[in-house]
Amino acid sequence: GVVTRAAARRAGQTGHVLATDISPAMIAFNAAHPPEPGAAPIRTAVAPATALPCADGEFDVALCQQGMPFFPDRPGAVRELHRVLRPGGVAGISVWTPGHEVVPFGPMNGALQDVGAPEPFPGGYDETSYVLSPEQVHDLLADAGFTRIDARETELLTRWPSVDALVDAVHGTPFGALLTALDGERQKQVRAVMAGRFSRWVRDDGTLAIPTYSVIARASR
Repeated sequence: GVVTRAAARRAGQTGHVLATDISPAMIAFNAAHPPEPGAAPIRTAVAPATALPCADGEFDVALCQQGMPFFPDRPGAVRELHRVLRPGGVAGISVWTPGHEVVPFGPMNGALQDVGAPEPFPGGYDETSYVLSPEQVHDLLADAGFTRIDARETELLTRWPSVDALVDAVHGTPFGALLTALDGERQKQVRAVMAGRFSRWVRDDGTLAIPTYSVIARASR
């Protein structure tokens, strides 16, 4: 819901925001964090990316943050972004880019595999399935009918208050249900391995600053 609440701030009280996810748990977590005073109201819905519960041309902006790798039908999801935008509306997409470690999923993958946890979904342990090049993102947008496309690789720092906070973040990923399903001892093992893998980014004050590499794309309907 981080992007949802940022969008609500930008839209202001006269706007409205819809947040969707196929996971009821993710939507429940999002709904538990209300928008800030002065921000737009946020509506939530459990829905696949290829069938958003809104009318044609309902929105000025459509955003997809690091979700594209997990969609079985990526072209269909981008066509749906195009459908819900008004003429002249803008889509924004971010997705991890090839050639770099996928953080935090790389360390999470390794920790779960170390304790023999099953793959959470087809391709879940294959980090190459998580990434798209700028050219691939451009083509997805162009094929869906978008114009004025700008897709480029960007390096950003993600900041975390502690290793424990980053380990807890696994529950906000597709791996969360898998970790929860493990017995208590194996959960402790996974958390310990993850903490060890994340420790290389710990700074002197105990916080973490992790470089991430993503394609950031903007396009117009």
